[in-house]
Amino acid sequence: MFSNREIRRLSTCIGMTVVLLNARPLSAQAMSGLLSDSKPAAASPAPTDPLNRTTPRSSIYGFLEACHENNFLRAAQYLDLRKIRPEQRATQGPELAKELGLLLDRDPHFEVERMNNTPEGDQTDALAADRENLDILNLHGRSVALQMQRVNQNGVNVWLVSADSVPHIPELSVLLRESSFEKKLPAPLVAIKLLDTPLWVWLAMVLLALLLSVLSRLLSKLVIAVVKPLTKRYSRWFHARRLEEFTEPLRLLLSILVFKVCMGVIAPSALVRYFLDRAITLLFFVGAAAFVMRVTDVISDRIISRLDPKERALSYSVLPLTSGS
Repeated sequence: MFSNREIRRLSTCIGMTVVLLNARPLSAQAMSGLLSDSKPAAASPAPTDPLNRTTPRSSIYGFLEACHENNFLRAAQYLDLRKIRPEQRATQGPELAKELGLLLDRDPHFEVERMNNTPEGDQTDALAADRENLDILNLHGRSVALQMQRVNQNGVNVWLVSADSVPHIPELSVLLRESSFEKKLPAPLVAIKLLDTPLWVWLAMVLLALLLSVLSRLLSKLVIAVVKPLTKRYSRWFHARRLEEFTEPLRLLLSILVFKVCMGVIAPSALVRYFLDRAITLLFFVGAAAFVMRVTDVISDRIISRLDPKERALSYSVLPLTSGS
């Protein structure tokens, strides 16, 4: 018979043998790595673009940021200047970038948010795979299209304002003249700018928001005054308070739609429009969600009204869990 100590040794040996038999043999390369003190060489990182020109949207966003910072030397690096003489690029590049930035700011139809945000660009449009539309401007009754193109720079694919579009920028600069409306305004309202947006535009947007707030409130009260008697007359189950609960989300949605339309006339700068569009989209979803919750409340009222007294008593403790009550 084996002693306890010998049994433990035997068990240990058997366990080690099983482990060694099941272990995968090391390759010669792995063995040499274990025996060697040298560390494996790290893989070189993939090259990246420091100006973030990897997608059409990110490229134009970076371009507009540089323009709003008055860094037109950096903004010129978002333009494909290959059709300009090398000795003239240092002087003409920043000027062209400045003019293009102003053109995009002045065009109310241009929106950064609408641009494709993938490195490959939009592969479903009618353009070439390496092309994207930037903006289409109307010059003396004819349309001038500005495009972006994906090019390879130092082993990295970047999106630039195409070399074919850059020569159109000087001829489009006539669109930057003051409008007849701006000529009638006091000079400081046009000359003073915040985020490349004239002071009169900021004042107009603030006044528009205040006006919409007042008008939407008056309109909602008028609608309630007209609809409330009708609901009392033709619907026994529809509560008047439910109608009043619809006014706030409807006010918000109506104000958003009108403000969005007026932005096309007032035309703040491209980056301001970009941030305003995001804020408007967020508010729209908030208003839509609030409206859906009110509709859910109305449906729950309708369901409760058709129940018998016992079922109705039970529903008062269950239905509110799924409604806004």
